[in-house]
Amino acid sequence: MTPLPEAIAQAGLFDARWYAAGHPDVTLTGLAPEAHFARFGLPLGRWPCPDLPTRLAGLDGDLHARLAKAYGLDTPPAATLRDESKQGSQQGPAGFDTAFYLQANPHIDHRNWRPCDHFMQVGWKDGRRPNPDFDVVWYEQTHGHTYDAATVNPLLHYRKTGAALGLATMPPRPVRLDPATARPLPPTPRRACLFAGWDPAGRIDATVLRYLTELARHADVFYLADCDMIPAELAQLDGIVQGAWARRHGAYDMGSYSLLARDLIGWDRLSTYDEVLLVNDSCYLVQPLDATLAMMRDRPCAWWGMQATKGMAGARALQPFPASERLSMAEIRGGLIDHFEDDPTYDFHIGSYFLALRRDIIADPRFRRVLDAVRPVRNKRVIVRRYEVGLTRFLIGLGYAFDTAVDHVTRDHPVYSAVAFDLLENGFPLLKRFLMAANPFGITATAYWEAQLPRLGSVTPVAEIAAHLMRVVPPETLVLNRQIMEHGAAPRLPLSEADFVALDAGTPTYDHYWAFVAAAGDGRLTDDAARVLAAVADDPQRVKVILTRGRAIPQDGHAIVSLPLRSLAGQQMLARCRTVFVRGANGADLGWPLDPGLHDVIAQVPRPGAPSRPAPRTLLAEIAARATGSALLAGYVRPDTKTPRSVVFLYDPRAMARNRARLFARLDGLQRRGWTCVAMDIDHVARDVLTRVEAVCFIGLSAPLDRPPAEAAAATLHRRDLIEAVRGTGGLVVCDIDSPVAVWPVFAGSPQVQDDPLRANALAWHSAETAALLDLTDAVTVATPELARIMAGLLHPSQSIHVLPGSLPADAMTVRPRPARSRLHLCCAAGTALAARDLAVCLPGLGAALADHPDAVLHLVDAKETALDLPADRVRCYRPMPDRARQTFLAGMDLNLMPLEATAYNAACPATPILEAACQGVPTLGTDLSALRVMIDDGVTGYLVPDPQDWADRLRDLLRDPAALRRIGAAAQQAITAAHDPDRTAAQLSDIFDALLKETRNVG
Repeated sequence: MTPLPEAIAQAGLFDARWYAAGHPDVTLTGLAPEAHFARFGLPLGRWPCPDLPTRLAGLDGDLHARLAKAYGLDTPPAATLRDESKQGSQQGPAGFDTAFYLQANPHIDHRNWRPCDHFMQVGWKDGRRPNPDFDVVWYEQTHGHTYDAATVNPLLHYRKTGAALGLATMPPRPVRLDPATARPLPPTPRRACLFAGWDPAGRIDATVLRYLTELARHADVFYLADCDMIPAELAQLDGIVQGAWARRHGAYDMGSYSLLARDLIGWDRLSTYDEVLLVNDSCYLVQPLDATLAMMRDRPCAWWGMQATKGMAGARALQPFPASERLSMAEIRGGLIDHFEDDPTYDFHIGSYFLALRRDIIADPRFRRVLDAVRPVRNKRVIVRRYEVGLTRFLIGLGYAFDTAVDHVTRDHPVYSAVAFDLLENGFPLLKRFLMAANPFGITATAYWEAQLPRLGSVTPVAEIAAHLMRVVPPETLVLNRQIMEHGAAPRLPLSEADFVALDAGTPTYDHYWAFVAAAGDGRLTDDAARVLAAVADDPQRVKVILTRGRAIPQDGHAIVSLPLRSLAGQQMLARCRTVFVRGANGADLGWPLDPGLHDVIAQVPRPGAPSRPAPRTLLAEIAARATGSALLAGYVRPDTKTPRSVVFLYDPRAMARNRARLFARLDGLQRRGWTCVAMDIDHVARDVLTRVEAVCFIGLSAPLDRPPAEAAAATLHRRDLIEAVRGTGGLVVCDIDSPVAVWPVFAGSPQVQDDPLRANALAWHSAETAALLDLTDAVTVATPELARIMAGLLHPSQSIHVLPGSLPADAMTVRPRPARSRLHLCCAAGTALAARDLAVCLPGLGAALADHPDAVLHLVDAKETALDLPADRVRCYRPMPDRARQTFLAGMDLNLMPLEATAYNAACPATPILEAACQGVPTLGTDLSALRVMIDDGVTGYLVPDPQDWADRLRDLLRDPAALRRIGAAAQQAITAAHDPDRTAAQLSDIFDALLKETRNVG
């Protein structure tokens, strides 16, 4: 079935200009109106066009039914259109305030749908207020037990009956919390937990099982899933929960709480507990709940939640946050809760995904009536307004004192923005799935959880969370959410069919690129295509492009790229694929108009009784027989000969400066050994040169980070096509790398990612694209054995990995004159900038040691904060310095410090500052990591610190013995510089190239 947003667009019902003009938040997000409607507008119940009711009347069949259900609309009578000759009063029923209703609900187009008619047919069901003094939700919660609240409009009930009875229409003002309700729990409270679950496949996920197990340590847990589940699934909860049920009721989490309390457990049993937790499965457990529950146990309140929010998605643009950045809960309880009543849309909300209600509330018949009365509604937005925000307001209106574990409310959404990562850093125990699944505010940090959670020691492993997201969230959504790399800039939309035709005509096509297109109906591959994919999954010579539709298609292997079919990146890769597997006859299921002269489309239509398709091996043999090897780029001519022992080094002049230096230092040595060497800018390379040389060495084959996303994506495709140009002419492709940037779980632990959450999406994309490019290489050279070990887990066994020690240019290795100084001078990281997390490893010991040695001076480059309580003349700070200045600077040092956080990333990266210091006869004291052990023989050519607690003692010992520093520095100068001599490493690189060129390649 076509997704509803797409069906609406295809039917011509979406008016982009009208939609954008009526919803200011479209501009704020930076999304195109169509994308905003699909992601936010439709779930929020926003219309796609101003005359939806009228146009709905002209629709037949499935789309009419789907729209009517989605919007809760029957075809409106003709009188709903604004025609003064046919309509009577425009004011609506008594008590309806047109101006207020339009202000509170600006998306309603009063040109074609009278505000009063909207309220009478739709608005009251959604919980919208007809005037500033009548709250539909509160009225129903308070008085709904006296009439049929499911079918009777509260405003009409009030005009007919309620006014005469003196029924209140709003919570009492001023809002006052009753201090008598604010009591702490006993030291060992009895808790019950009503847990609301749901799963699209009717499963209890491993992440949910961990959460339930943790809750069961603190409470008697009762589980109800709003979906069907087989008994074997529920049986997983045996011994964990007190009761487990599964039934489809359609009232979301609040409906599950209602059924559990009213029917499955009973209020009498719940009243025996000191506290009842209402918890759903929308979170992943990051930290144990002990600290939070203990803290809140001692807080005097009647109810509490994890955190509070001021501002719902639909109201944020209309109701400014009442502070610059944050409000304390004390300020809110002290009077702001009364001011919140003046907002056109009440939007203060204690997060309903984890609520704790104490005895007074559980025993209150008014609360019981409200929870008992929960009924199915047409969408999640109505649930939020009626039952989540509505419950917050109802309990506050009753005077029940509340609290939250997070003691403030932020302007940015606390769990759906980057604020969530700040909360986790400070011990918040939960991570909301919706942040990654929907990225509702378009932040650039949705990938940061993968970097942060391992460092925090998350209870739920990252791999489990990732698997759950892949299972329950459409892959297109996950990809697009992480492609938001600039604030307010949405990912580029796919090309139109006409533009795709132009793209296809101008894109090189490769015989060894095979596309596997998911079917439009179920999002799966055909059985035959799946078998072919499995058969070639580990073939490093064939690039497999999986193009998804609505569901993930997991496949282990090498040279596999998975992208949404309906994405620009998906289109760009599809255009490069010679062979394309699809389901529909004649490629009808393909989705994009491929040129049949450029692509071999294998269409398969499963039919009952149809003859069986060829076995995968037969199909592979047929395809291989047609293939002629990698196609050349347009305009290329296959050279008759290649220049013997020739190599081109390609580099990005805006990145990888140290990587370039260590390879350029070897060029003279390579040329002395008979190699013809050329170094070229990767963005301006003369491509025909690549077809005439025997080898191309990419210096750091990584996706560019210093460019806008669209430009970076284009540059990455350019790198891919350069590689294929070399492969297509039988050339050797080598890449030299000095960090595990391509291995995201390791790179995520780097200071670049850890210290900059707002760049996490860009860095995750950079890592994934780099890994995809490395899949195309023949060999990789790395700087450390640990990096070689890490890369072996990423690359195919046929791709060789060679450890090549780092080098420096001759000028950098030249010994500078040593100035005469009376004091001892220490520097960090040989005068380069050191990450704050790394510097923190040694700060306590460094401060203690320097305090004991008043003659020692510390030199820091580009340090933001040192946190050292020392006089200014003892700590000297510098701006970043160029290479030549740094060598002169090092010549005046007595000891180089190399503190590093113990991460897999730091253990793999080359410790080049040790080499730079050794060149000037300066020894290094560093953390005992594998990258440093390669260069330092402890006590002989430097010093290693195995435990952060040992820094103070090691420093004191060294500062007492300047003669030992000079002796070890001289040994380091002799041993380390010899091992990293450019001519010696050039000989190693020459041997690597010669050995690789002896091997043969067979592509196709």
